[in-house]
Amino acid sequence: MIPETPRSSEDTYYRALFESSMDAVFLTVPDGTIVAANPAACRMFGMSEKEICAAGREGIIDSTDPNHQKFLEERKLTGKAYGELLYRRKDGSSFIGDATSVIVDGGASAFVIVRDITQKKESEKALRFTQFAIDHAFVEVFLLTENMRIIYANDAACRALGYTREELTRMSISDIDPWYIRPDDPEYSKLWGRFRETKHRRFETSHLTRDGRVYPVEVHSNHLVFEGKEYSCAFSQDITERKRAEEAIHQSEEKFRVLAETSPAAIVLYQGERIIYANPATTRISGYSESELLGMNFWDWSNEECRDTVRERGQARLRGESVPLQYEYRLTTKSGVEKWVIISAGNIQYQGKPAVISTLLDITEAKRAEERISAALAEKEVLLKEVHHRVKNNLQIICSLLDLQSDSIPDEQSRSYFRENQDRILSMALVHERLYKSNDFTSVGFEEYIRDLCTHLFDCYLADPGHITLKVDAGGLSIAVDRAIPWGLIINELVSNALKHAFPDNCAGEISIRFHEDGDDGLILTVADTGVGMPPDLDFKNTGTLGLQLVNMLARQLNGQISMEGTTGTGFTIRARRNCPGNA
Repeated sequence: MIPETPRSSEDTYYRALFESSMDAVFLTVPDGTIVAANPAACRMFGMSEKEICAAGREGIIDSTDPNHQKFLEERKLTGKAYGELLYRRKDGSSFIGDATSVIVDGGASAFVIVRDITQKKESEKALRFTQFAIDHAFVEVFLLTENMRIIYANDAACRALGYTREELTRMSISDIDPWYIRPDDPEYSKLWGRFRETKHRRFETSHLTRDGRVYPVEVHSNHLVFEGKEYSCAFSQDITERKRAEEAIHQSEEKFRVLAETSPAAIVLYQGERIIYANPATTRISGYSESELLGMNFWDWSNEECRDTVRERGQARLRGESVPLQYEYRLTTKSGVEKWVIISAGNIQYQGKPAVISTLLDITEAKRAEERISAALAEKEVLLKEVHHRVKNNLQIICSLLDLQSDSIPDEQSRSYFRENQDRILSMALVHERLYKSNDFTSVGFEEYIRDLCTHLFDCYLADPGHITLKVDAGGLSIAVDRAIPWGLIINELVSNALKHAFPDNCAGEISIRFHEDGDDGLILTVADTGVGMPPDLDFKNTGTLGLQLVNMLARQLNGQISMEGTTGTGFTIRARRNCPGNA
């Protein structure tokens, strides 16, 4: 408390001020000792007067604030000081204080008055931030008087219009929006009256820039009353891009309308289960009028057998689930005629809600043509099977005739010629047999063909087929019909030759056949045995034997190249293109 002094009315007056002040008041001596602190100071710092006096000046100031020292120096020079200083409470928290200090009693003591302005500073900061945010807002912001004078414009407004803020604040709204109703118009007072009642207006207009450019804007204006005066706070946004987008949408909708109305395909738009749009082609295909279609579910005209599928897929599509983008189904027209259509559908947003747009193309005639073609193809397949069957039978008959004829020939060598020709004919007959049993009349699965051919040759040339091992690797190849016969004859000749000459005295061994692709359009055939091998002086390309002559001739027919290796057994390799030049 203030030290006791002689009583006087003045002393009583100052003591009352000291005790009742809302600001913190301290009485200090030159060394910084606090000798008195009022109740407001105790509340402000969260300390008792005794604690404040014990703490002293250094105990309540925030040491991080360099302004305290300047404050004390100014008071020492002038006898008084003012400033905003940082103080510290008992709990360690800091606050900003607006401090005033005056030296009294000839320098023997000083009064210090502190007012907590933390909230004021925060409010000022918030106000500055608000002003900053408005100044730098993306949209144009104007503050207008009741008679439409501009008293504030933010940076965005200045940039958009090409004026400085000072220039704009000397203008009225009519200078930047000549189309807006003027304050001197009799209707203006009515407009402002409605604005006063509704507190808000939204409208579209245009702004005129300094250089004469006009651009569309959307304005949101709020009615304000401040200190008894009315204002309009207007937020204006350039909607040039939106207008272009709207125009593009309008043009797109117009294009869609023309396209939909002239399309030969039915176009249907539905939301939920109801059809909300159907083009003229839909009425032609279905037989229903537009008004009838708009009262139907999208699946109502489906054929009874297809209806559940159409409904389930349509509803699943609306839910965003994965369903086929395109499929065929049957519909029943209003007159009861059944038609085939192919439907393509996709999800869209229509008036802010999910919808599905479907295109239906009438393929009834195409289906009928397809049925006719399928019937013709089935008939053709039967005929082709019969042709291959008869060719095979005729070739087998030829083999049988040769076999009968060979029985009347006493010379074993001559009979072997007949048998070799029978094998060659059989290799061709096997091709036709394979084609007869296949669903593909353009090519022959070659691995099974090779196995069937070699099984026949083993049975013909070996008394005990078990002592010769056969290995076949054709990799699932299929060969065109016109190429299968020469390849088959080559395999027939090379395997027959190996069975006759490579394994004398029934010695054991192996014959391997490998037939595989060579690049995109090449084939490689390798027929090898582990037998005794060819004579070293044999020129296989110029030999008197018919078999090797036939192999060389067939290789040339295939536009291929043939080579032979005879170091261990004998191996022939033929390389040729899959198709002949000029053939598919």
